[in-house]
Parts: sequence; C-alpha cells; structure tokens
Amino acid sequence: KEISDLVSAKSSEMVRIVVGPTGAGKTAFSKGLFTCGLREFWSKKVIPSRIEYRWSSQFDLDDYIFRAASRDFIAFLCLNTSDEEFEKFLSRFSGLQVAEDLISLREFAKGLTLDDNTNWVQVVSSEILNWMGANNDQELWEKIAQHSISVLGVKYLFSFDGFDAVSPLEVFSHYEVSQPVETLCKFLDRSLISTKPKRVFLTNANAHFLIYVRDTTLRIIQRKLTKNEVGRSASDFDWICPPSYRSVA
Repeated sequence: KEISDLVSAKSSEMVRIVVGPTGAGKTAFSKGLFTCGLREFWSKKVIPSRIEYRWSSQFDLDDYIFRAASRDFIAFLCLNTSDEEFEKFLSRFSGLQVAEDLISLREFAKGLTLDDNTNWVQVVSSEILNWMGANNDQELWEKIAQHSISVLGVKYLFSFDGFDAVSPLEVFSHYEVSQPVETLCKFLDRSLISTKPKRVFLTNANAHFLIYVRDTTLRIIQRKLTKNEVGRSASDFDWICPPSYRSVA
C-alpha cells in the first residue's frame, strides 16, 4: 500500500534500486509484491509491470517495455475499469479492428467464473498474450501505452529483474560491465537522464522503476548513472537481506 501511494502521489519519476546478495529473495519479493499487491496498485491507477532479462533480451529493450506496458494495461482495462472508462479509452481506436479485439478481451474477462484457487489474472493475461502474439504491431503497443496515460491518467511501475546476469564469456573475458547491465543503464540514461531526443514515453511522473540487483552490481550501476551531462543520479537503494539459516531451520 505504501508503494502504491508513493507512486500515485509522485510528481517526478522514482528510481529505487533494491539490493541483496545472491539467494536473498529479490526475485521472490518482486513477484510477490506485484502479485499480492495488484489490486492495491490498480486501485491507485498504477500498472505494475515486471521486466525480466531472460524474456526481454530477445527484443530491443524500448520495444519490449512498450509491449509489457500494453500487456499489463490491457489486463487492467479488462478487469478493473468502469464501462465509462473503457468506452473513453476505446474512443481513441474508433473504427479500428483493435477496438473490436479489446471488446472481445473484456467480454472474455467478464465471462470468467473461476474458483478461489484459480489465478484469474494469469488466465486473462494468457489470453492477452495470445492476442498480442497474433498482432505483432509495435506501433500499436506504443499507442496503447501512450493513450493509457493521456486518456485514463495511469502510471507505470516497472520492475527490472535479472539484469545483472553474467555470461561465461563475460567472466573469462574480464568485462567491466556485463551486457545486461549495460543495456539497463543505457535505457535508464535515455529515459531519465539524457537531454537528447528519445523515443521512449516513460518520463516525468508517468513511469517509475524498481531495479533488483546483486550487491556486487550496485556500484557499477550507480557509477554509470552519475556520469551524465545533467548531473542526475539514481542513488536511493534498499537492501534485501537473507534470513539466517538458523531461523529458517
């Protein structure tokens, strides 16, 4: 609840780096936060979206984030908006096939009769992903994400996980910065720091970032994000500490 309140009230983007050693529970925490807190986030018009390196590495990161934003917004649109809000958003796509498709997805979501043991969000998300797979239109994902902000005033909270992975080649070649870390830092620089023109829409108060990294990666990211022309830095970070083995036993 505190995170959803913070994001909802922020007038400028928030970057929070969550740090912990290997096995501390960073991934479990990131999944649990967005799964258990989904309704709370949605109630504040905050769309949580997990960006995992293992899936995003197949795409340009900017493109993948638009895709993820659209995916998670459509779930919100189908499951958590009033008829008036839905029609208001749909008006931006009047006469287009996507409008009919969104109506079908909303009807599918409303028609579900699931028991308490069924993850209804996952069922709807799977249907959305199937639709997106059959309509691989990057411009459409960008428009959906942009209109979600301009029409319904939503905000996004992106969680980056697995971006401090290191390949065997990088270990034996003594790379200072692994490819995933480099990719993440370049994206954050374009989105939050650089004054150069950029294609990404995730700026100002519309998007916020939780970055999960190992303690060994923290200094690299801090160094990369403080070497910029406008003097902007991302220095806030929290530790996730693993429990003692004695307490687990």
